[in-house]
Amino acid sequence: MDYDILCFKHCNSQSIFCKAIPEKCPICQVELKNLLTEPFVLPHCCTKATNNPASIVLKPSVGTFCNDYTITKDMHIGVVDSQCQLYEYDHRGIIHNNFNDWTDCIVINNLVPESWYFHWDKTLSDIVINPAWSSSNYDSEKFNCYNFIIEFLKLLNYENLKFIDKEHVFNEFFLPKLRYTLKYIYIYRKLKNTCCYVA
Repeated sequence: MDYDILCFKHCNSQSIFCKAIPEKCPICQVELKNLLTEPFVLPHCCTKATNNPASIVLKPSVGTFCNDYTITKDMHIGVVDSQCQLYEYDHRGIIHNNFNDWTDCIVINNLVPESWYFHWDKTLSDIVINPAWSSSNYDSEKFNCYNFIIEFLKLLNYENLKFIDKEHVFNEFFLPKLRYTLKYIYIYRKLKNTCCYVA
């Protein structure tokens, strides 16, 4: 999928988003010369989990962010070790390296310095062998992938990753990136039906 979105400014402060630069400005209809802001590619909202060691990853439970996600839909969360091995917890229990489902996800990285990578991996390897995370204990409301991540962060015991509750974790880490993702999705979907979107 081509998720690249270009952005530039021409005749005023409004941003013009497009997949390909048009011949004329969609605002003033003048041939594009002397741009106020040269075209640049917006940073894509999502990436592959395998490109991000020692990270926490978030994706829609079904489909992709750009094509399928709405704020009413559930999301799924996983954790990646320093060697880019991926672990997640769902109704099947602990799942290891299900990379095909994690090609379009929000990544929270740089959570710990490299000196903590060994401890990150050890904490993760300890939690995934804990029988508490069996498929029989899974409950979509009370004991799910989010509990798995909260428990991992608690056991990691890194000073800058201590949280009060699930809501605190979500607001601290995921909400800022989710806001950007939702804006990106909105523009991406607008450009499915028009050559330019002005905002």
